[in-house]
Amino acid sequence: MRSNIVAILLLVTAAGCANSNSPSSGSFFTARVDGTAWTADAKVVAAGASNSPAGTYTISMTQSGAAPSTIVLTLNNIGQTGTFFLGVGATNFGGRAQYSDATSAWATPNTGNDGMIQITALTSTRIAGSFNFNAMPLSGAASGTKQVSSGQFDLTIAAGGAGPGSGQGKSMTATIDGNVWNGATVDGALTNGALIVVATGSSNSIGTLQMTLNGVCAAADYPLSSGVTARTMTLSDISGVNVWNSAGAGGGGTVTISSVTTTQITGKFTNITLGPVFGSATGTRSLTNGSFTLNVATPPSCS
Repeated sequence: MRSNIVAILLLVTAAGCANSNSPSSGSFFTARVDGTAWTADAKVVAAGASNSPAGTYTISMTQSGAAPSTIVLTLNNIGQTGTFFLGVGATNFGGRAQYSDATSAWATPNTGNDGMIQITALTSTRIAGSFNFNAMPLSGAASGTKQVSSGQFDLTIAAGGAGPGSGQGKSMTATIDGNVWNGATVDGALTNGALIVVATGSSNSIGTLQMTLNGVCAAADYPLSSGVTARTMTLSDISGVNVWNSAGAGGGGTVTISSVTTTQITGKFTNITLGPVFGSATGTRSLTNGSFTLNVATPPSCS
């Protein structure tokens, strides 16, 4: 009997030693970097994520050892759970990511679609989710693409967190010719009945997607046209030289404004066709599954 007790004690002690660097209380942060498993140190996991101002979260995790490295996720305008793009500007929903080691750093290059993060739990004390991203050389001896995949995390929010955001953020995304495109930066306004939304990015060789709708005052369907009350959508490639427009040959479609409030405009568009109008543009471009959200500081005006 005594020998059995000793054996059990030895097993428990060994397990405790083996897990001395494991996160406690269920918190963790793991990923794969270029296919190799990566686990954050228990000490930084215990420190959790910072949250200031409201809706902004910084997750900075380090893996020590012979070749220490760091993964940083900076998230903006996060007010609820959901899926968000990485590789976007600070005014968009989503964020950016960086990986660094002792001599080099890689970062998402703000194409608008450098990765994704899914927030599955968000409270005043906890944030959890999954992520992946591709980062490009930023400094030092960095070269090639750094691929971070299968990311998983469940972290506490450090003391003094400001909480989730509210009434913040912008986005514009669509499937263009069968490929997902997302604006890295989005801006716009509804002034005197004219709604202008401009999104810029660089994924899939597309530089800018712009919506210009006149005669907008409320939620409704707005057919694209080049008449007296012009309503158009325009796409340009990353050179800015080749341009397609809904007023071009074969172009057309309808934009649906879903809601207009004093602080926010949302809408969607599908089955939009853009025809060539400038440069060496040829053929038509197809836009489906499009949507946008525009939180504005200045209340929209209709006249």
